[in-house]
Amino acid sequence: MDRSTSVSAASSVHQSTLTMWRGVRDVDSGVADSLVRAAWAFGLVGAQVVLAGIKPSVAQTLVALGVDLGSIMTSGTLQSGIRYALQQMRPV
Repeated sequence: MDRSTSVSAASSVHQSTLTMWRGVRDVDSGVADSLVRAAWAFGLVGAQVVLAGIKPSVAQTLVALGVDLGSIMTSGTLQSGIRYALQQMRPV
C-alpha cells in the first residue's frame, strides 16, 4: 500500500475518508484485515470510508479472501469517490 493516498472531506454534518488504491498491486489477508478494521474505526467517529480505484485483480483477491466490504462505499475512480463524498456533505 505504499502508493495509496487518503483525502478527507468534512463538514459538521458528515465526514468521508477517501482512500485511493490505484497503485496497490497485491493484497493479502493482513492488508484486507487492516482495511476492514480502519473502516470500522472511521465509522466509530462518524466517518464513512470511500475506497477508490481498486484494480480488478485486487477486487478479485478481496472477494476470494471473503472480505466483507458491505459497509464500505467503493468507486472506480478518485474523481467519482470525491464526487460521492461531496454529495454526502450537507450545509449546516
